[in-house]
Order: sequence, then C-alpha cells, then structure tokens
Amino acid sequence: MKRGLLLWLLLFTFAALTLQAAGAEELYKIAVLPFDDGSIQDRWWDEGHWDVGKGISDEFVTEFLKTKRFRLIEREQIDKVLEEQDFAQSGRVDTKTAANIGKILGVDFLVMGRVTEFSLKSTEVSGLSFKSGLGLGVKSTNAIVAIDARLVDTNTAEIIASATGRGDKRSTNLSVDVDWSTVALGSDEFRTTNLGIAMREAVTSAAKQLADQAY
Repeated sequence: MKRGLLLWLLLFTFAALTLQAAGAEELYKIAVLPFDDGSIQDRWWDEGHWDVGKGISDEFVTEFLKTKRFRLIEREQIDKVLEEQDFAQSGRVDTKTAANIGKILGVDFLVMGRVTEFSLKSTEVSGLSFKSGLGLGVKSTNAIVAIDARLVDTNTAEIIASATGRGDKRSTNLSVDVDWSTVALGSDEFRTTNLGIAMREAVTSAAKQLADQAY
C-alpha cells in the first residue's frame, strides 16, 4: 500500500514538473522597437531632452513583463543591433525590415508602432507670481497620449495583432508650474504628472490588447 502511494506521488510530481516546463516553453520571446514619434504635430518639449519613442517602448516592456506571458529583450541589446545594422527610422517601421531585425535578435515577435499624440495643454484659471520666479495658481491641465501598436511575426513578417491605446488625464487644481526641462521621461516624478498618467493609460491598454491577441 505504502509502495503504491509513493509511486503515485512520484508520478504526480513528475507530471507537475513536466507541465510547468511545458508552460515555460510557451513563453514567446519578443522585442519592443522604439516607437516612431514623427507623426506628432505639436512637439512642445525640448527634443534633445526626451526621446518619446523610446519612452513609450520602455513602458511597453514594463507592461508586458506584468503579464508573465513573454520573455523580453533588453533595450540596450535592441539599440546595439539597430546601430550595427544602420537601420534608418523609416526602415524600422517597415514590417519586412522589422522581421529581419527580429531574426537577428532571435525573437518570435516584434512590437512596433507610432505615437500619434503627446500633448499637454494648461489653462490658467487664476494665479500669483513671486519675485523668486515661482508661479503658483489654479490651472486646468489636459494631457493626451495616443499610440498605434502592432505585433509582427518575425518568421513571416505578418502583422498578427494590432492595437490602439489612448490616455486622457484632466485636472483642475492648485499647482506649482512644472519645469519639464528638469524632469526625466519615465522617472517617478514624471509618472505623477498628468502626462505620465496619460502615457501609462495608453500603453497599458494597447499592451493588454496585443497580449490577449497573441494567445
């Protein structure tokens, strides 16, 4: 009796480990390319200070890791391949060229896309200014971020999933003016702003759509 129970326990343990290993093998390996931000009309920020396309791709990596469905390639490795292969921005948004990049990186899928809106508009309701240069007042702030994203099969260059994401954060409150030239894109300080919140909303929505369509 004891011998039979032990045998069943061993078989159960072996089956569980086998299923766990099989599940791990099903994790797709993907890379997120820097998004194209060339279609943004109003580039109100200092272009030398922020790379919006890379900032969006970093947020995608964070969201995909949360799903625990994918294995992600580090951005440094992607940047190295793009630099070595001398791919122009126009080439990176072409699915066939992107598929070649994916093969070099050794991934199953590539995520690529474009940022269509990255706007921040503030309207002064009332305010005070001081000799120190600090502005304090009531402002209405509206931040909007919109993106288009695609999931490309690196073997066939086929777009197997597409998604759009949009984040819209509005607020009216007592606030101190933000010096955007001192705020790093993706930093903790940036994430607390309306623009940071809108960006995460847009990426979270698009990443979930792509993840759901990939499985």
